[in-house]
Amino acid sequence: MAHYIYEAIASNAIECGKNDWALKFLEKYKKIVHIDFKESSYNICMAELLFSTGKFSESLEKLSQVFPTDVKIRTRINILLLKIFYCTNETTSFNSLLESSRKYIIRNKTVQEINKTQFGNFLKFINKLYRIRSNEDLLHELKPLSEKILNCNELVSKKWMLEAVRQFGI
Repeated sequence: MAHYIYEAIASNAIECGKNDWALKFLEKYKKIVHIDFKESSYNICMAELLFSTGKFSESLEKLSQVFPTDVKIRTRINILLLKIFYCTNETTSFNSLLESSRKYIIRNKTVQEINKTQFGNFLKFINKLYRIRSNEDLLHELKPLSEKILNCNELVSKKWMLEAVRQFGI
């Protein structure tokens, strides 16, 4: 099985909240993923699954076992790391990764424009969410931010981001 098909199926199941099914799928079909991608594909999907269940340290452990082979995997790792740092209030790690991700996406010439836009929007919105959460004086900016996220068609992790906004009570 091609690794990208394996990853897409697992990611879609996780996104739909079918975590038990995703886990069974990951375990059952890992053995038929191409050998060059088997471990990294399994580990990044497991990291996403563990994150979705709130097991942030276990998710980090699985991410440490992923070997990025291209810009898409590197971006996917960074997105998950930023979400983990957001959820665990790791301010220093969050800010450092946010800045390095911005530079990475700007400097990397192999990234397609649509991916730059989607990832750039994610970086912008998650940074704003983090700032609002860290400073109650900015709570008035939450409603307009929520609308921007909702209306943005070029955004990765949109569902997660909208859930993060809802946690403010919006």
